[in-house]
Amino acid sequence: MVGMTPGPEAGPEKRSEPSSGTEPIAGRADRLGGLIIVSVVFVLSLGIAAWSQRQARGPASLPPGPPTTQGVVGWQNAVNPVETLNAARSLTQRSLLRGFIARGVRSDGTIDMRVGTGHVRYSFQSPPGKGPQPDSEGHRATRWRFCGEQSVELNQRGLRAEPDRSGVLCPPVHIEPLPDPRCTMRDIWKQAMARGAASSATAQIEYYRAQAGPAWRFGIAGTQHGFSVYGDCERLLLGAEAAGSVP
Repeated sequence: MVGMTPGPEAGPEKRSEPSSGTEPIAGRADRLGGLIIVSVVFVLSLGIAAWSQRQARGPASLPPGPPTTQGVVGWQNAVNPVETLNAARSLTQRSLLRGFIARGVRSDGTIDMRVGTGHVRYSFQSPPGKGPQPDSEGHRATRWRFCGEQSVELNQRGLRAEPDRSGVLCPPVHIEPLPDPRCTMRDIWKQAMARGAASSATAQIEYYRAQAGPAWRFGIAGTQHGFSVYGDCERLLLGAEAAGSVP
C-alpha cells in the first residue's frame, strides 16, 4: 500500500555453530576407543617380542641338584658306567653325548665307588643354537655358534650335574654326536688282558669320538698298556685314526 514501509525481507535461517573448544560426544568416544586399541596392540607387541627373544635364547639353564644314586647301576661297589649313562643323561638339558671318562675300572667293567680313585665324567652338548643360550644381548647375532656344554659327574657321593656352561662355542668343524656304546668296558678289558694287562689292576677307559669315529681308549697308569679300538670293541685304531678326546 502507498505510504507503508515494507518490512525487512526474511533472510536464510541462521544455524547455531558449536562453541570453540567443544567436541561432539561421539567424536570423543571414537578417539578414546582408538587410543585404547593402539595401546593394547603396543603392549601385546612388546609381550610377543619379549616372548620371541626368550624362545630364541632357548630354555634357561637349570641349577644343578644334589647328588643322587637313583639310576646308578651297581651302586656302590660295582658301578657300571655304561649302564648308568641314561641316568646321567636325565640330569642335563644337553641332548648330545660327547663322551665319558671312567677311572678305577676293574677287569669286570665296574667301579668300586668306595675307593677314592673311582670316578666317571659324562660330557654333553647341544646342537648349534639349541639348548640354553647365553643371555647377553651381544650374542644374539651369533646365536648359532653356541652349543653349550655340561658335565655330569659320578663319584663317592653319587651322580650330580656340574653347572651348565651356555657360552661354550660350537666346534669350528661339525662333529657328529656319539651314539650309545655298542659294547662294554668288560669287552675292552678282555682285549687289554690279551695284550698282557694284569686283571688285578684298575684302568682309565674313555669313550670318545676319534678321527675314525666312535672309539674306546684304554690305559693303566704307570704301564705301557694303552691302546684305542673302534666303537665295536674289535678293530684296533692306530696313529691319526685314534686322535680325539672327550671335551
